[in-house]
Amino acid sequence: MEKMKPQTVFALMSAAAACFFALAFTLAAVYRVEVAGLNPLQLILVGTILELAVFVFEIPTGLLADRRSRKWSVIFGYGLVGLGFVVEGSLPVFGWILWAQVLWGVGYTFTDGAQTAWLVDEIHPLPVGPVLVRGAQAGSIGSLLGIVIAVWLGQYSLHWPIVTAGVLFMIMALGLTVAMKETKRPHVAAAAGWRDHLEPLRAGRRLLGQQPVLWLLLAAALLAGLASEGMDRFWEFHFLRNVGLPALVVPSLGQLPPIYWFGLINAVGMLLTLGAAEIVRRRMDFARLGLMAVVLFLVNTLYTASIVLFALAGEFSLALGAYLGSSLLRSVQEPLYEAWVNAYLPNAIRATMLSVVSLVNSLGQIAGGPLIGLAASLYGVPWALVVTAMILLPVSVLYLATLRHRAPAASEDSE
Repeated sequence: MEKMKPQTVFALMSAAAACFFALAFTLAAVYRVEVAGLNPLQLILVGTILELAVFVFEIPTGLLADRRSRKWSVIFGYGLVGLGFVVEGSLPVFGWILWAQVLWGVGYTFTDGAQTAWLVDEIHPLPVGPVLVRGAQAGSIGSLLGIVIAVWLGQYSLHWPIVTAGVLFMIMALGLTVAMKETKRPHVAAAAGWRDHLEPLRAGRRLLGQQPVLWLLLAAALLAGLASEGMDRFWEFHFLRNVGLPALVVPSLGQLPPIYWFGLINAVGMLLTLGAAEIVRRRMDFARLGLMAVVLFLVNTLYTASIVLFALAGEFSLALGAYLGSSLLRSVQEPLYEAWVNAYLPNAIRATMLSVVSLVNSLGQIAGGPLIGLAASLYGVPWALVVTAMILLPVSVLYLATLRHRAPAASEDSE
């Protein structure tokens, strides 16, 4: 049987993974509180353990992908992600939930970087930017479907969405063994020692010395990680405790519980993201790195402003518009940033360097979580969100600073 084109596999993989993640996460916080009985400290520890697992394993798994196989790294990773979700959804006990974070967090590091590196290699010399944006669009559709399924299953049991997502991830991993092809699999001698396997890391260190612009990209990843915990942890809380949710009444069904509001907000956000990604895909010239830097500057600046507006909004419609705007801008920024970073990376060490970027982002999240949490404890959630925005603001300056650097030769490979 003839295998699908890499672009098609990537789009389907993006849609499926986004769907399954949305299926697992939409009601995960409710499951952890209502079923597992976790307190606020335990909820914070769940996120911290996850980020620590990512931090520890990000570089080793990136090295394995670059030196062995990006395809099999992705397949093993998604299988492990699935196992983690099955454990969490089946065993609502704090200790097991922590182990589940380790499992799926490590699995995620196997896919992170390796998936994009596989795509870039397989479609070369075609430009990767439009394919990444198309993948983001497919992910938006998948997330929308996952939200709907999660709310439907959650009516019967809060266990089901998480366990179902885990099983589907493992099925997807099996399907990828057939669907993915790897024509540019890394070749390493069987007798290669551990020093040989560390060569991509040494090459990455040399690359950082040769291209100072990469330090700016890593600084942007660090600040984005520092700020991400604010919106990720507190947007539902802000709606519930500070803004307030109006009654959601459906004819013949009556007044629905607040969880339906969150499903609806996520669904609308995904639809907006889908449309914005299509505009970016059609209009963006991914070969012009300077233009991409300017667009990223504008998007991040507007994203920062939308967070401030959301934090200070005291009325539901204004808060809703600000939140949807921030969600849209963040989702548009991510594939643009990913395509932009890839333009600076040579093929041989791409997965390793993408893992370094993710590692720096995870470090930011580990440090940023307590910082934002302290601000929320001392001054309240609205001001913690303002702190989040202030951390993000320098990222815009970093994007503009890259304009002083010439496009590297690596960009030719990746574009």
